[in-house]
Amino acid sequence: MLVLQRRTWVAAMVAGLSAPLAWAAPSTVLVQHAQGATAVPQRPQRVVVYDLATLDTMQALGMAVRGVPQAQLPPYLAGYADARYTVAGSLFEPDYAALSQIRPDLIIVGGRSAAKYEALGKIAPTLDFSVRGDHLLQDMARNITQLAQLSGQPAQGQALLARLEREVGVVRHLAAQAEPGLLLMAVNERILPNAPGSRFGFLFDVLGARSALRAQDLPARGTVYDFDAVARLDPAWIYVIDRNAATGSAPSSRRSRCSTTPRCAARRPAARARWCFWTPRAGTCWAVPARPPCWAIWRSCNRSTVLQACVDRQA
Repeated sequence: MLVLQRRTWVAAMVAGLSAPLAWAAPSTVLVQHAQGATAVPQRPQRVVVYDLATLDTMQALGMAVRGVPQAQLPPYLAGYADARYTVAGSLFEPDYAALSQIRPDLIIVGGRSAAKYEALGKIAPTLDFSVRGDHLLQDMARNITQLAQLSGQPAQGQALLARLEREVGVVRHLAAQAEPGLLLMAVNERILPNAPGSRFGFLFDVLGARSALRAQDLPARGTVYDFDAVARLDPAWIYVIDRNAATGSAPSSRRSRCSTTPRCAARRPAARARWCFWTPRAGTCWAVPARPPCWAIWRSCNRSTVLQACVDRQA
């Protein structure tokens, strides 16, 4: 579990920005990523990206993209659905025929697509920009810094990191004032609880929200977790990540089940708990005051990283 203090975060960011990319050859740069270092052409023009968080950063930096995955794109990435971008597979499986037509000079994977790193590395220089839950901000800083340097825009990368640092600070300040909450992943007919140190523990470990569920009280994998258990826990906040919405399916039916569960309806989760539903499009809060902590957490955390994590989650 990572509890990232402001000084540690600033130090990590400054260290990443102050270390320029090492030159591997006159026309290439050596880029650091999750699986080591790879020599990449400077300012690549035929880039294929299998990671939505990377697309988010590349769009912010105005970097060239040629191939994208078939995915449920949120509005802020909707431009990549345009016909000028070649669909080069999915977030899970590359389309090798499409890649042969694109002839990429750089391929970027992350999350689930990282499993194809070795195979894709035989086609073109490949970077793995996956992020780890217990090093979320450091890995994000690495990815932003490396892309900014690769595109010849270190100042823009520094500005993006400074903005991220400010927003994380705002989130941590607001989250510290919120009562403890429960984070649920909704998948079809199931709800999966998360706690500090778990798959989505960054909400607590990095952004500072307080958890009503302790890590040692998480149910064993495969154990059914229902709204009776939610009612017994009686959290003040309930944060829900809807995996179905993230993958383009119909929203999970679990969204509306709590109010129809008698034992749950008699307690706070139905009557007084404040709900936040996170989707690829927006964070929606019910029965909450202005500027609730969950709204700020959704607004300020890395949007595409959250979406990618939803897609990567094993059903």
